[in-house]
Amino acid sequence: MASISVVNTIKTTIAAGIVGLDDIFVAIGRGAAEWGVPQTKTLTFASNIVNVSDFPIEDVVVKDNTDVTTYIEDTDYSVDYSTGIITRVGSGIGATQEVHVTYTVSTDVLTSEDELHDEIGRKRCAFVGFVTPDAGGDIVTDSDTWSLSDDPTTTVLFQAVFLVDEGEDETIREFGVFSHTVLDGSVSEGTNYVELADVDEIGYMLMKQKVAAIVKNDVGELARNFTITF
Repeated sequence: MASISVVNTIKTTIAAGIVGLDDIFVAIGRGAAEWGVPQTKTLTFASNIVNVSDFPIEDVVVKDNTDVTTYIEDTDYSVDYSTGIITRVGSGIGATQEVHVTYTVSTDVLTSEDELHDEIGRKRCAFVGFVTPDAGGDIVTDSDTWSLSDDPTTTVLFQAVFLVDEGEDETIREFGVFSHTVLDGSVSEGTNYVELADVDEIGYMLMKQKVAAIVKNDVGELARNFTITF
């Protein structure tokens, strides 16, 4: 039990160090329009392979060009999900046959662990503080409900509110929480929302979240809560 206590103390100390920073921003990104959207391509096997030219991929379905016959993975073809290359197996698919390949571009490993795929801008956090899980709490995230804590905990809440004109005319598919963001020297003191061009150093990405497309003009003001447990 002593070792667990020491680990929790260290984690709480790390969390307290984050709470003490004043340069934490939530970034919004465009992502890529094809994320999570099934696509179908008509391809012809050559040298026993076809390449969908996207990667990584998931949810692959291969049919003949009339969509009548659905081929069976590992019986008629194999898939390298990391490269998007599909290889003909056996004789179920003709050596030069045209096929319809339906697949989804995976979001799991598509983007960098240091930055968003296509950042729009970022907003200084309106609040950073400690929280504890609470089924009846009034702070809601995508995964849980929380209550604020006066005492240090291992979980930190980050809150940001994007106003109507912040990210206007954009579609958001990614969020990221960054510490140690350094703004360009030309940015006026007290500015809370900046576009990527006004960021001198993006800082360190503490977390990233991909979401179903949010059309900013449809939602107007956008408030988001994020938690990180250390």
